[in-house]
Amino acid sequence: MICSANQSVPFYDLCFFGTNNDIRGYTGGEFQNRRMFATQAEFRQELKGRFGVVAFAGVGAIAKRWNEFRMDHFLPAGGAGLRFTLDKKNHINYRIDWAVGRAGHTLTIGIGEAF
Repeated sequence: MICSANQSVPFYDLCFFGTNNDIRGYTGGEFQNRRMFATQAEFRQELKGRFGVVAFAGVGAIAKRWNEFRMDHFLPAGGAGLRFTLDKKNHINYRIDWAVGRAGHTLTIGIGEAF
């Protein structure tokens, strides 16, 4: 994921961490600025019956300008989760994810996969 906000956007349209589409493990809006990139990977394993587990990790960064990204400001995160299949035909899961980032942790509960 890449985000870039122009000079005239209001603060609520700036790029920020804390959605399922970027990196789990950060509270929404805690890290916010004009430029952002993020990448994540997830390993999913189905268990017996309707249950499954996942492990995930990601990294990203946020800065005012593209040339201001620095390795020591990268925001890593990782975690694990449980899945319960609500609908086997369409493979719709109820999910619970626990993630840890540089600034703390998050617990996410929802229906459907993060990405």
